Amino acid sequence: MSNSVSCGSVHYFRAGVCLMVAFFLVSCKSPTKVRGVKEVSYHPTKENENPTPTKVASSASESASWERKVVYRNLAGEVRFVGSEACASCHMKIYKDYMRTPHGQAATLPMQRPELRDLPATGVSICDQNQPHCYRVFRENGEYYMSEFERGPNGTELSKETEKIDFALGVPMAGVGYGIRRGNYLFEAPLTYYAGSQDTHPVGWALSPGYGKDPLGFGRPLLGSCMYCHVGRELAVDDSNNLYKNPRIPELKVGCENCHGPGGLHVEEQVKHVRISGKIDTSIVNPVHLSPRRADDTCMYCHEFGEARVPQPGKKFEDFRSGNALINTMAIFKSRPLMGWNMMEWSDEMAQSKCYRASGGRLRCSTCHDGHYTPTAQEAPGFYRSKCLTCHKEQSCRESLERRQNTTPSDNCVSCHMPKHVAPRFIMVGTQGTSHRIVANEGETLPAAQQAAPDPATGLILVDQIPGTPKATLSPLVLLQAYQSVLVRNPNQSDIGDRYNRLLDQLAESDPNNVLVLAALAKRELAKQSPEGNSSALSYLSKAVERGSRSPQDYMLLGELLFRSGQHLQAITILKRSVSLFPYIPTAYENLAIFYMLSGDAANAKDTVKGGLNLFPSDPNLQAMRRKMEEHP
Repeated sequence: MSNSVSCGSVHYFRAGVCLMVAFFLVSCKSPTKVRGVKEVSYHPTKENENPTPTKVASSASESASWERKVVYRNLAGEVRFVGSEACASCHMKIYKDYMRTPHGQAATLPMQRPELRDLPATGVSICDQNQPHCYRVFRENGEYYMSEFERGPNGTELSKETEKIDFALGVPMAGVGYGIRRGNYLFEAPLTYYAGSQDTHPVGWALSPGYGKDPLGFGRPLLGSCMYCHVGRELAVDDSNNLYKNPRIPELKVGCENCHGPGGLHVEEQVKHVRISGKIDTSIVNPVHLSPRRADDTCMYCHEFGEARVPQPGKKFEDFRSGNALINTMAIFKSRPLMGWNMMEWSDEMAQSKCYRASGGRLRCSTCHDGHYTPTAQEAPGFYRSKCLTCHKEQSCRESLERRQNTTPSDNCVSCHMPKHVAPRFIMVGTQGTSHRIVANEGETLPAAQQAAPDPATGLILVDQIPGTPKATLSPLVLLQAYQSVLVRNPNQSDIGDRYNRLLDQLAESDPNNVLVLAALAKRELAKQSPEGNSSALSYLSKAVERGSRSPQDYMLLGELLFRSGQHLQAITILKRSVSLFPYIPTAYENLAIFYMLSGDAANAKDTVKGGLNLFPSDPNLQAMRRKMEEHP
């Protein structure tokens, strides 16, 4: 153990990087309202009710006015999901076109992936000079596997751990990632197949993003807070953990119901030939009949990350239904406008575009993007050029025809006005995105007056604030988590840090037994790196665990603090609970074994290491501990 308690020493949280990259390669439960803390004004709309729209051009106003009259009956909680296949019998052409889109192939079974089917008989092995282990992907008896091993003499594989590939994530626009199932826990596989579309990775197999810096093996969890956008429907027990219900993923692909809501009522009424009452069918959401902003909420659900995404009190990320206001399910925050910051962050760029500003609020994602169809690389220039020409004229382009014909592809509006760039947040994988500023000339200055500004009351931009509605009433706990996320990305934002500490002080008075508040107070005390701070942190974490914390980090830190304070038996008890609650975190076994050894209990230390190696045979720390025990029995 180190001489200081460090959150960064916990393997689970080094490993717990959200698998957002896989989706880019494709294209707490909070308590109820806290008493005693003044809330920031914001009132989310009731489900199925639409806000008063911002006054814009007449057609947009008429659309929003019509939308307020529509109550989509499939958004009631009791309507069941039926899966995309249930839609195919009546909508076969749309279904077939959609299944060829990146969303329709967002997640697939392994046998559907050509790079797996085309593996050589011996598989493919990847050995990185900076890694102690090698990895191999291979096929055996019709199934696909990955293994982690040490190189032995004469090509042998030592300390081998093999896991079956459960599903694939993404189509090879940049690469494909893979998921591993261990019980009802999901993990990222250590190898990714790269399409070679970016300079960073040539085509073929290589370590998954981030694996070159840390020997994660099969220990990187696929958290519910990430997976809800990578698959059609996931059933996580807790958004912050990688434990899932059974079945874990009822629908792999991002399917019809992700944009249209649950289909059970619609299918039932169609089978019974129930006549449509009114102008539209209210048994299922049709985004065409939503206002531009409400329709864009469906896209923002996964394509607008901000710097913080926090579920509303009593909500989980997966609770969102297309047709409802996104703000009712989650709050998305930024501390500043983010121009092309990551691969799914285009709202700030789009808001600066002359096209958007001149549309009077009518321009929406579906103005240019067809949710049911994605053009091929050959079709894309003409497809998107036709979208431009719905507003612009051929004569609008000031370039000569000769020069336009010399672009690649030729006469392509997007290549000049929406150039590609590498998203700063994902520069490690070289993933490029298309600029959505729609400039007349590259390097065009930003229209400063149009840039979003942080709310003086919070210091943050509430991204999914509904235009034209009163300011929101944000739960202090939601705001606390937002500040935490922003500070993780940029700890030097002193204004946000000051706001965070003031809010935490208020919550310590108004909601002192809340698990999130207790954990936050503990980490602030640990940052003092003093005996007094450690003692206070121990007290806070003890209360958090006693009140049912589901954070592995709380248990790890509490165990270490207890042991350092001489409370060895209590420390061992806490880590035994951690192993029981979070069985697939190797750090829990490592620390528990160390505590046993330091307490003179060699037998239990040996059993703990053995148990850890049964689950993580390639874990270098557990291997080192086993060798030491064998050398000094």
